[in-house]
Amino acid sequence: MKAASANSSKTIHVYCGEACISNECTSEIINLSNHHYDQVIENITTRFDKFINTPQELPDRIIDLLHIAAYVFCADRCANRGERSSLSNSGWSRNWVFEVPVLDYDFWAASNVSNALAAALVFMTGDKSFEFRFSKATAEPLKSEDYQMDLFSNNELNVEFGNKMDVMLFSGGLDSLAGAIDRLNSFPDRQLCLVNHMSNNRTIRTQRNLIAKLKEKYPNRILQYTFECRFKRLKSRDETQRTRMFLFSSIAFAICNYYSKDEMFIYENGVTSLNLSKQTDVINARSSRTTHPKAMGLLQEFYSNFSKSFKIRTPYYKKTKEDIIKTFDQHQENGLIQLSVSCSSTRDTHEWFPHCGCCSQCIDRRLAIFAAGLQDSDNTYVLDIEHDPLDDETKQRVGALLYFTEHEIGDSKYDFLKKHPQELMDILDYWPGSNEESLSEIYDLYSRYRDSIKRAINNMTATTPDPEDINETSFMERVLQRTNHEKKAQKLFEEKIRSSVFVLESQSQENPRQGSGFYLNDYGLLSCFHVIEDNEFYNVCLYDKYPVPFMVVGTTMNLICHSKENDYALAEINKETEHYFPIGDSDTLGLGDSVKLIGYPNYCKGDSCEFLHTCIRKKSHHFGHPLFEVACTVFHGASGGVVLDKDDQIVGMICAGVESMEEAQTNSKQGFIPINTILQDIARQGC
Repeated sequence: MKAASANSSKTIHVYCGEACISNECTSEIINLSNHHYDQVIENITTRFDKFINTPQELPDRIIDLLHIAAYVFCADRCANRGERSSLSNSGWSRNWVFEVPVLDYDFWAASNVSNALAAALVFMTGDKSFEFRFSKATAEPLKSEDYQMDLFSNNELNVEFGNKMDVMLFSGGLDSLAGAIDRLNSFPDRQLCLVNHMSNNRTIRTQRNLIAKLKEKYPNRILQYTFECRFKRLKSRDETQRTRMFLFSSIAFAICNYYSKDEMFIYENGVTSLNLSKQTDVINARSSRTTHPKAMGLLQEFYSNFSKSFKIRTPYYKKTKEDIIKTFDQHQENGLIQLSVSCSSTRDTHEWFPHCGCCSQCIDRRLAIFAAGLQDSDNTYVLDIEHDPLDDETKQRVGALLYFTEHEIGDSKYDFLKKHPQELMDILDYWPGSNEESLSEIYDLYSRYRDSIKRAINNMTATTPDPEDINETSFMERVLQRTNHEKKAQKLFEEKIRSSVFVLESQSQENPRQGSGFYLNDYGLLSCFHVIEDNEFYNVCLYDKYPVPFMVVGTTMNLICHSKENDYALAEINKETEHYFPIGDSDTLGLGDSVKLIGYPNYCKGDSCEFLHTCIRKKSHHFGHPLFEVACTVFHGASGGVVLDKDDQIVGMICAGVESMEEAQTNSKQGFIPINTILQDIARQGC
């Protein structure tokens, strides 16, 4: 009946309904009830719209489910997790023990049911354990007329044709609104039941306004189901609301179960659902797992105890926020964007500006809106990005997001996996398809997210009227600093290629040949021996000065040392090189690591270099020397080119390629010699 083992984290006992022992609610003992029992006064309010004529029509276990979900949600908000500034996650993790009276005791006491529920809650919350101690309800018939008034409101869900109705969760945010519009347009003969939580007055107004607009646009097709679950005589101590999805989905499941529907729909973009940590102290409960694939999978496993065929559908799991925003443009519904609310600080915002602009949800929304080029459709933020200063917490959020997209996604799916091994392993088992296919799809999602952030920044900076008028501590200035840093880094990278990676071309008119070479600091010019072994002289050119050489090299000219076995030639260089790539350590490279290959195959005047971003697919040998094979096609002429690691350090020299794409189909020996192999041989020769 419990998941995970207890440790030093505090244990909280929650007494529910008739099991309450007092009206006391402390940091370690919580009593919750939505009904008056003897000396215990109700302290939570639950109001579920009726989706049946009377609760007597519902199975006992469904009535129990609604109670348990309400108790768990309220208990989560009633127990403080600790200071947000704490670097230790131990203060954020709790052990829970729930004493819950139920109607269908035999069902809930079964270990497969209680264990499935505990496992889902442990993952969703990041808490250490959940233990449920069920007892048979005796003090008050939970289905009595008197009790019904405390469980259900007087509102009723009017469903005429349940077989033509789909059920989805509706928060009033961008993703769920886009999902509703998408579904209504994709299935014009079906009704849509929107299940929404009346969490606070601002959210209620937002949901009502949006549903009124949808009903106007799609008459007789929208069914609204609302529920309320809040404190009465209690105050919230924690607003992380990690258990909200359990409450939300339990009510939607109860509706589906009554109308014999085997699926519910949850619309959330994939990046938000996966929510990979953007900083080291957001792991555990600090990183929301509300719609995480594993959370959805564990909830589905729990609901399968009620209905074997039941599925939770998440149609947007492969989409970015920008992808979803384009749905509004696709269906000509841009006017609804401004009416939706994504902000997590809805209690503290201005009447006319429902978005604070500082929380993670606001930052993600704003950037996605800019990326889609629809910023004129969403002027709903308190924070002015050009003039308002950022507080320290918002600075950290913006900086963490920009750092994440620049450094934590990587250059290949294997690089991505190395950066987030534990988090991705949690995802892969619950992502459709094989692990290899799933990893490719998740990496593609985050690569598109990275591109989306870049588009957002470009669109932001392009619309800035005058950089001189921007507050030096504003959101825009933070973005401009990052943009300017990236531009400088890119300019320096290109200058290093221009001044230290060379075109080699034979002087022979009868048998013209080309290759590549590069400057190796403190050594000289390095290229492949097979490029120059024909005793010809080779002009060495900067690519932007081609065909004018700055030096000539050959087996009998300027050569310091060479190795036919290891296929390298090292020559003296008579040119000062200010900008060059530093030497790295090829022994640190592993399979799947990202590398950059730079060379000049089939070079013509006016061309740039060829830049290949790829990864190591295999370690082997080629003509006796070590070869790191790469997952891309390398053409002749690139031989002698430089290979860089993720930090732009030299880790190899291109040495094997093909003449054509046809040859590439049969020749896998395309790759590079590790730089350590070359340096060791140079040292052995005493050069």
